[in-house]
Amino acid sequence: MPNYVATCWPNGSNSWHKADLTPLKGRDVLLWPDNDDSGTACMDAVAHKLREIGAGSVRLIALEVFKRKPTMKNERAAFAEGGQWDDGDDAADAAAKGWTAAHFAESERNGELFGLIEETPATEQAEHKPKAKAKPAAKRPAKPKNDLMPGGFRLTPDGVFYAGDDGEARPVCSPLEILARTRDDKGHNWGLLVEFDDPDGAKKRWNIPARTMT
Repeated sequence: MPNYVATCWPNGSNSWHKADLTPLKGRDVLLWPDNDDSGTACMDAVAHKLREIGAGSVRLIALEVFKRKPTMKNERAAFAEGGQWDDGDDAADAAAKGWTAAHFAESERNGELFGLIEETPATEQAEHKPKAKAKPAAKRPAKPKNDLMPGGFRLTPDGVFYAGDDGEARPVCSPLEILARTRDDKGHNWGLLVEFDDPDGAKKRWNIPARTMT
């Protein structure tokens, strides 16, 4: 990934809170978690902290992309079934397993490289810091629509497409607009509120549960 500057903190995932993240204020950050529960939980916490300090944007590598095997076809990056991404694997293991800059560029082009980061409900954030210091929601950087899509899905002017392990993009539905992320009052049952035109041309809205898009 030649367009990124790689960095990390010492002593593992349990020590992220000892790192000074303030130099990342205003910067676009891409997080790559280890392939285990502690790695995922750690990067979720780091993502929320980065938003608090004002990072320009925060995105997460979608580990689902590594379920595919990187190959080459006609001297171009391609993918096949049977990818190996073991428990605890991280960025250092990608090169050894055949991932190149071209494979990452192709995954990014297909809208599959970045995953979804669930935001901490506002009520929980209020418990950890005074209201006077809380940042208005309107000042939080807006996410690109494709960043709200689950791994493998991408939204284009031609519609919604899904690319599976074989890397082939398949049409899912006609174009729609993602209006917001949704949840219940307990911070569970996440989903996406979308708007689309029905066959009569009338605007319709639908709350799609996140569990149906995994």
